[in-house]
Amino acid sequence: MIKKMPTPLFLGCVLTSLVIGPDFDFARGGAPSTLQSVNRGVFATLATDCTIYAAANGNDANDGTKHADQTIYPKTLYGAAASTVPGSVVCLLGGRYELPYAFVPPYGGSSSSWITYKNYGDGDVLLVWTGGFTAAPMINIISTAASPTPYLQFMGLTLDGQGTALDGFFCRGTSSVRFYGNVISNTGGSGIGTQNCDYVTADHNIIAHNGYIPAGADPNIAQYYSWTSGISFNINQCSSS
Repeated sequence: MIKKMPTPLFLGCVLTSLVIGPDFDFARGGAPSTLQSVNRGVFATLATDCTIYAAANGNDANDGTKHADQTIYPKTLYGAAASTVPGSVVCLLGGRYELPYAFVPPYGGSSSSWITYKNYGDGDVLLVWTGGFTAAPMINIISTAASPTPYLQFMGLTLDGQGTALDGFFCRGTSSVRFYGNVISNTGGSGIGTQNCDYVTADHNIIAHNGYIPAGADPNIAQYYSWTSGISFNINQCSSS
């Protein structure tokens, strides 16, 4: 587990442990961009705490809930996010979600009621970057675009940056964010990056093939790539124990 907490003297981070797991196998015989194959364990059963459902083929005319006959009427990811309130649990159904631009969660939770984005458990939730080489992260948790968005957590998602997204998850200027059991591959920067974010937890994430500059990249954009590690709590003094 990696936890970052402020101290009276500086904004710092404490590396208590970095665990790669649960059980995993590197995909063999493929190109370096091959995604990791993961046995998720905890996600083997369907989530029962969902308050809003999203699907790759969702429709924002739906109410985003499971009806009495057990039929799910999912929204899109963006539509589900727009419906969140403190305590919401957004369950993403298995499928391929294409991101032509950064997904920015519009609302945050509270200290007693976090907002959760998680794998529903019926299959891999694959978020694929289609936004090109623009120095943008896939999921951007920031306080500058709208009101601050603290108390967010992301669980069991698979992010593929396609070699052109800058980061998988990026947090700037907010606090209290958790990343559990995600797989992040093929980004030009970090898998999980933060800048001026406090109380950040990253636990049991698998991060591979990160920090590469695409061939023939525009040097004006490439300057933002390949400077980091898989998990980067940026511009903060860190210690490892």
